[in-house]
Amino acid sequence: MQKLWFSLRYLCCRVFLMPWLRPAAIPKHHWELLSEEPDTPKLLVLEKEHAADRLCLEKLLAQHAISNRQIRIVSVPKKRNSKRCKQLLQLISEYQHCYAASVFWTRRRESSHSIWGSYFQDSYTPAGFLRRIPTLFFQARQVSAFIGPVGKLASNEAESLCTELSAIYASQREAVTGPDFSHRRTIIHEVLQDDGVKQCISQLNQAGTMQTKRAEKKARQYFKEIAADYSFTTVRFFDGLLTYLWQKIYSGVSLQGFEQVSNIAQSHQLVYVPCHRSHIDYMLLSYSIYKHGLMPPHIAAGINLNLPIIGRLLRGGGAFFIRRQFKGQLRYRAVFEAYLQAMLRSGMPIEYFIEGGRSRTGLLLPPKAGLLAMTVKSAMRLTQEQKQTKPIAFVPVYIGYEKLIESHSYINELYGNKKQGESINGLVAARKHLSLNNGKVFVNIAKPIMLEPLLEPLINPELEQTTETHIQPDQQQREVVNIVNRLSHDIQCAINQAAVVTAANLVSTALLASNKHALTRDQLAQQVKLLSGIAAQQGSLAEQIKAHDAILHAKSIELVLSQKTNFGEILLLDQKGQVNATFLRNNCLHIFMLPSLIAAYSVRQKQAHRKALFNFCWRLLPFIQSELFVDISHQQLQAQLNQLLNTMLTEGLLYQNGDLIIAQQPETEQFFQLQLLAGSSKAATERFFITAQCLLHADDWHYDQQSLEKDCIELAKQLTFIHQFHAPDFFDKNLFNTFIAQLCETGVVQQNAEGLLAASRRLRLSTALASKVLSESAQHSIMQLSFQHHQ
Repeated sequence: MQKLWFSLRYLCCRVFLMPWLRPAAIPKHHWELLSEEPDTPKLLVLEKEHAADRLCLEKLLAQHAISNRQIRIVSVPKKRNSKRCKQLLQLISEYQHCYAASVFWTRRRESSHSIWGSYFQDSYTPAGFLRRIPTLFFQARQVSAFIGPVGKLASNEAESLCTELSAIYASQREAVTGPDFSHRRTIIHEVLQDDGVKQCISQLNQAGTMQTKRAEKKARQYFKEIAADYSFTTVRFFDGLLTYLWQKIYSGVSLQGFEQVSNIAQSHQLVYVPCHRSHIDYMLLSYSIYKHGLMPPHIAAGINLNLPIIGRLLRGGGAFFIRRQFKGQLRYRAVFEAYLQAMLRSGMPIEYFIEGGRSRTGLLLPPKAGLLAMTVKSAMRLTQEQKQTKPIAFVPVYIGYEKLIESHSYINELYGNKKQGESINGLVAARKHLSLNNGKVFVNIAKPIMLEPLLEPLINPELEQTTETHIQPDQQQREVVNIVNRLSHDIQCAINQAAVVTAANLVSTALLASNKHALTRDQLAQQVKLLSGIAAQQGSLAEQIKAHDAILHAKSIELVLSQKTNFGEILLLDQKGQVNATFLRNNCLHIFMLPSLIAAYSVRQKQAHRKALFNFCWRLLPFIQSELFVDISHQQLQAQLNQLLNTMLTEGLLYQNGDLIIAQQPETEQFFQLQLLAGSSKAATERFFITAQCLLHADDWHYDQQSLEKDCIELAKQLTFIHQFHAPDFFDKNLFNTFIAQLCETGVVQQNAEGLLAASRRLRLSTALASKVLSESAQHSIMQLSFQHHQ
């Protein structure tokens, strides 16, 4: 009778539902595995015995050109000790490839009891066939099927099998719909009962500053200011809105590496840590995650975005708001840390930007590791209390734009104008971008970084003993700081490793390296071809790019201007184009820095021994890399140097005589290409030379870090004015701040107990190396300006 009833339901679904059904396969790479080895039979174990769910799987198998003979679909019986359960156990042991499958007719976590609510009803919620009919038709275009491999079973008993499969389906459900974290009343009670919050309230009461009830009321207000109010209805609204916007604003959104996230989504607590270059970042990343079948994260947003109407919508989409400063706000900090810990305990995916604010230059900003430190400390506390449900995995994400919506405001800010606050009027004014061609957007997922191995020495009792005693609290605090610093640096390096080079990046890098930011079409095409070859060699090229197609694309997004002359077409950058191109060049500067240093050394020295060239790069590169977040070991540098030299020799930019590397004659086209390649490292080398000259012309212990930074910025501004080029990133405060701090940390600049600075012997040697790649005019200008400044 049950088989007959199932067959009848299946037939009805096939006749009436099949034409409307548009299922999505998640994760995609698992479905692609099903089509491999077509002669090997595979087993799909469905969570529930629903006719519509089976039909959904069959349609996806047909879309992936997988024969029904190759795949067998079975479902988990309701009764754990039944005969069918034992048959299922035998089937799983017989099949070499077995996958657990869950079908989701909506992404809503909570259930609804109304007929209209069935529009959002989930398939795992208990409901009869008649109650499910509206769900099936309303959600026919929203349904998704999640499959994951079933590993080796821990037990050979039928009841244990069902328990293991239930755990797998629960983890799949949590990865897609998220944990049960949507009820603010439940969460606020958990936050107010947190030991840290209660201790803070108790201290205020004892100090006589505030009564307990008043302190609790204030804590509730802080919670309401901070907490998200996730709503599936709001997420569905954003899904439709953003789909429309991306189609209008961009010519495409490329997402790469997402399989690295979907592989660990069931087993790990995900913390997304993308770079921050636009307000579009968080919407774009959450949208991409949602479209690929996983739960969109709760996002840390600045309190400045909590605007009327907009703030409420963002809360509904998962945004929680955070103040810029916590200093002196003990209650606020306690409430925020408790809320963050509650999210980590529940397994809710989180997203925040460790740079703090948006980069105006295209380079990664120095990390502000406040939220990162809170995450690490909360993870330690939960692990020690045995409340951590999943290990934490940080997911670095690179987001690259071919054209920024905020480019005009960035230009004004870099030239010293005050930052304009976010407002409704600004959002309305942004509608003009709907009619512009902003090119493509690239979202690349880097390899996740696991927190557990870093914390193990601190939380594992066997590893906790250093000598005869346990780690002391102050020592543990230092260890946590070291872990946070290492983690923040590794995240930034991982983001840069995931960077992609596009046509716009190549054209920008080539034109900015020329003296007047202008090249003939043939010159630009040759340089784009050279740069694309170097990027492809390092695996950073977004796609195969033809030089002339890259130029046409740059013109289509209004990055470059074109002028016709009697000698051919000239491509150039105007003032606005120079700043936009600088942002794009800086996105991929870490990829071209080493070849640029090799080219600069070859152009200035004309010929060099391989060992001398390696020694030059090894000694100078670490200082320049402080702003690029790239780690290169001695062996890696040697391998990359040899690879790049071979490329330059093959392209004819250099030729070899024994161990000598020699540049071509100055009148040749190859020498001109070498000069353009050398231009990419010019700004970084000049910043180093400016810093060095300020210290060398001043008396020892004259500067502290802040005053040195101020003078360096002033000299850099004067230099851009003298040479008449528009590159406000050249005197960006963050770049000098990071660079000077790096010089102090590595001992290149000496620092006394009072924080005053003095030049070391190593700084003088490094300055001599930098002078070997800088032009005489640049050296003279910097030395003259520095000398006059200190008179």
